[in-house]
Amino acid sequence: MTEKIIEASAESSWFRMALTQGLMTLDTLSEEHFLDLPDERALAVLKRIADLEFFAFIRRTVVLNLYDYPEVHQALGYEGESFSKGGYINRGFNDLAWLPDPRIEESGEPFQDRGPLPYAVRACAPETSNKPVDNVLGDSGILEEGSTR
Repeated sequence: MTEKIIEASAESSWFRMALTQGLMTLDTLSEEHFLDLPDERALAVLKRIADLEFFAFIRRTVVLNLYDYPEVHQALGYEGESFSKGGYINRGFNDLAWLPDPRIEESGEPFQDRGPLPYAVRACAPETSNKPVDNVLGDSGILEEGSTR
């Protein structure tokens, strides 16, 4: 992800500035170098800058690129695209063992039919007194391409 962040910042002066300023800000929010902070204190620093453009840039770049890596696919159980393999229906659509079984219960309430709508519905658009326009551009002043009246 570090390489992706550096590549993205190289493409835009705004992102490069946000990255540079954000990295400098990380070290000013604590007495120690940010990378030397224990996880709890580092998290507290990150929460303080969560609204900055720097943080949004890092988050956006990571989210858009993280799932491109096969190692992440394997960790999440993603088997790749399904079209070339016949789709998901016949490939274990319901084999996500890490999800709990769905709880299906019948509601004790009776089903209420809403019945007809409380207003009339027309089968077609209503008639209008407007006449169709033969030439939409007739009043534009354009006779043919490149010339005017």
